[in-house]
Amino acid sequence: MYTNFSPTRIVIAVTILANHDFAGLVADAAAHHRAGRLGEAQAGYRAALGLSPGHASIMHNLGAIAAAQGNLHSAITCFDAAIAAEPHYAAAHVNRAASLQALGQPRQAIEAFTRASALDPACECRVCLRYSRAYLRHLYASNELLAQVLNTAHNLHFYLATMRTVRAWIRAGHVPAAGASQM
Repeated sequence: MYTNFSPTRIVIAVTILANHDFAGLVADAAAHHRAGRLGEAQAGYRAALGLSPGHASIMHNLGAIAAAQGNLHSAITCFDAAIAAEPHYAAAHVNRAASLQALGQPRQAIEAFTRASALDPACECRVCLRYSRAYLRHLYASNELLAQVLNTAHNLHFYLATMRTVRAWIRAGHVPAAGASQM
């Protein structure tokens, strides 16, 4: 008899097996990818994506394979999905920009390259849109006053955007539970 197994233990066991399968699928796909077996790598990444839909690094890797195969529109779609899942994924921003450049879209490519080097690629403040992380780091390391001014401008933009979101929740009568990541 299997009376020792509670539903909680069964769920934990299934989760462990799924995670093990996921890690194994990703490791196998990455090995195929490194060896240049792009078809096998793509199949492995897609199988792993079935266990973890929208996984940023898997979407990025699928985009890299599509780009290597010359399917740049599909690559951009994958890179966009990776960026949507993880907005700070710099490699996805860079590879998206390279794909746009290869498609002959220089303005969009420059914008994407700028996003990749931004302080926060998901932020729309004037600091993040205009200055690179490297430049801001240089200002900070040089103890330039401009570093504090630009950091303050970025932080104020963040706080104002956060308060706009909270006000909208209050007006709508929907305030998420504490700790919920919805901003």
